[in-house]
Amino acid sequence: MYNPTYSQNSHKIVGPDGEIEKQWRINLSDSITSAPVAVKGNLYLGGQEGHLYEINYEKGQQRNRYRLKGDVIGIPAIDGDDVYVGAGRNGSLTIYRFTTNRTDPVTEFQVPGYGEISVRDGRVYCLMSSDADLLGAFDGQTGEKLWNTTLSPYGRMPKGTSKPIVGGDFIFVPCSNAGGTVPSFLVVNRKDGSIVSSFSNDTRFIGHTNSTVAVADGVVYFVTDREAYAVDGEECEEIWNRSLDGARQSGSPTIRDGVMYFGTWDGRVRALKTETGERVWTFKVDQSVRSTPAVVDGTVYIGANDCTLYALDAETGQKVWSYETESEIESSPLV
Repeated sequence: MYNPTYSQNSHKIVGPDGEIEKQWRINLSDSITSAPVAVKGNLYLGGQEGHLYEINYEKGQQRNRYRLKGDVIGIPAIDGDDVYVGAGRNGSLTIYRFTTNRTDPVTEFQVPGYGEISVRDGRVYCLMSSDADLLGAFDGQTGEKLWNTTLSPYGRMPKGTSKPIVGGDFIFVPCSNAGGTVPSFLVVNRKDGSIVSSFSNDTRFIGHTNSTVAVADGVVYFVTDREAYAVDGEECEEIWNRSLDGARQSGSPTIRDGVMYFGTWDGRVRALKTETGERVWTFKVDQSVRSTPAVVDGTVYIGANDCTLYALDAETGQKVWSYETESEIESSPLV
């Protein structure tokens, strides 16, 4: 699953050098498929049985386990010291706000929504279930609806649509483009919810639950089940596209230092130049790669369905080290 912070700002941290050793392991009662987020010494991650876990990441100790009203959807979102998480059940999405040094959520409100949430500057953005298909903005402190905009003029939005991604003054809403019946993504003004523009291509399936767009320096990067794209985020004009040689489906891309990194279901980790789409390198593993890479300090960290976490040299694609686990890795690593 995609963590938008991987393609925004710069990591002021350094990854491990050389071989690694396991520091701790914790067994949880839920199946975990989403990546964790870290806030002030604690990890937050959602389980498939409707729990949010808070874990001290130095000691590996569970501090709290919160029972939520529904199944946790996607990766928790960070906004300053606040952690937001959405839990869905029966067409309703309950949004929780947690803050550090509190044992219970400080805000809880419901919306008729579905899918992952995005948060920026105290505002929560999510897709809302209705006959019209809505994108809504809510005050993260109070739950008050600030605006909603109708997406249906562009066609019925599939339920598999990925999370809205905030980039600058805009929100980018990726869609499952089934043969051109709906756009590849919509561009929405973050202030008032007005639809600014849209981009369409002739391939399919941006909006998998495993994949969404990445936004960096005003450019939208995304991967379909056939091609990789770079599109001007404001003008919605294609900059380049590159064939992926029948890769079927792909994970979400990460943008770092002029390179686009992503995994594909044909067992490859790929690196393309963001300026031209030119291939930099490809690394092959034995099974599919659905994890979104974390790129830190010249190293690409990515998990694969061969039960292995890989560290690859960001410039050459050569393996630096690998670590075998006991199950498939579909979530994204956090460094």
